[in-house]
Amino acid sequence: MRKGIFRTVMTMFCLAAVSVFPCTIFNASKNGRVLAGNNEDLNSTDSRIWFYPPQEGKYGYVYVGFDSYGIQGGMNDRGLFFDYNALKFAKMNPSPEKPGIKNWRAFVDKIMTECATVDEVVELLGKHNLGWWGPNQVMYADATGASAVIGADRHGELSVVRKKGVYQVSTNFSLANPDFGSSTYPCYRYEIANQMLEQMEELTVDYFRKILAAAHQEGTNPTIYSNICDLTSKEIYIYNFHNYDEVAKLNLEEEFKKGEHSYEILSLFPRKNHAQKAFEEAQAKKLSQVLLQTILTGGTEAAIKKFDEIKNDYSLVAGELDSLIFSLRIRGRGKDMMEVSKLYTREFPNSADGHKRLGDLYQWTGNRELAVKSYKRVLELNPKNAEVLEILKKIER
Repeated sequence: MRKGIFRTVMTMFCLAAVSVFPCTIFNASKNGRVLAGNNEDLNSTDSRIWFYPPQEGKYGYVYVGFDSYGIQGGMNDRGLFFDYNALKFAKMNPSPEKPGIKNWRAFVDKIMTECATVDEVVELLGKHNLGWWGPNQVMYADATGASAVIGADRHGELSVVRKKGVYQVSTNFSLANPDFGSSTYPCYRYEIANQMLEQMEELTVDYFRKILAAAHQEGTNPTIYSNICDLTSKEIYIYNFHNYDEVAKLNLEEEFKKGEHSYEILSLFPRKNHAQKAFEEAQAKKLSQVLLQTILTGGTEAAIKKFDEIKNDYSLVAGELDSLIFSLRIRGRGKDMMEVSKLYTREFPNSADGHKRLGDLYQWTGNRELAVKSYKRVLELNPKNAEVLEILKKIER
């Protein structure tokens, strides 16, 4: 029974997170037109786009994401757009008096099939127990021009940061609490998008393309795909592996006529570019990928044994374990994530971030005693960690 509870809680934690890698999301409205754009930065290239036609009394919708990591964002046929940002830490207080959800993906589907506006999304969220909400925030935008970034505030309550003016930008820090639980703050990607939107004279797909190009990433977590959604015309523009010279334009109404279907994003383009080929070849040799494949085929115990055998052959081991933990989290493999996080603190006992992450996992699974132990170890290493001081204050009330 305890294993079943652990699996359920950890799966909700992992899926609620959706994406733990950087991404840049923004929208703008002007002269009756509304556009929303997103760069999806990750370490996997199995990107895909899915189309779900409208059913009786239900809206149709499109999702964009990855075969391995699931959906990351999308738009419905009423012009409701969403996409996720990961945060370093965030947790919503439970409301047991409200109905919960049994399946995270089904809840996202419910929003996309039943909601046409940001206000309707906020209303629906307010009716449910959001105790499952993980370290992320979500931007919703609609065809009226309204938008909001929704997540947990520093006290665990629902935060709705609405757009002021003609545009809104969201990256990987909490808009409600910029200095609390943030992965990147201040964020250069946020500043680039804000500055370019401030200087925007005309709202066009081409101008949004330029913003995506300016804010894209390369390196270990490059921009795998970018998309621009026209919330008024219900069209979506797709760019593969930060190549902004080639675009695939898809119309929702035309795609819905084909029934439920999907495309591998790469298949929408003439060829795989050299940068993507080089990235994939390098990625396959990384320690994080070797260990991930071992976990998927032989389990965590086998992966830890392999790690002990080969770790001295690699540099940047801490970063590789970070990447592995992130990959497990997005895949919903919570138990494996816990074991690798323990391995991390074994290898790097003086890493405050490692103990903080382990404490967060213990807290999510209801293991208060071990969570407190991990958080106190963080304070031994960094006594001025305001985030952990506040978390402990809340736990030990």
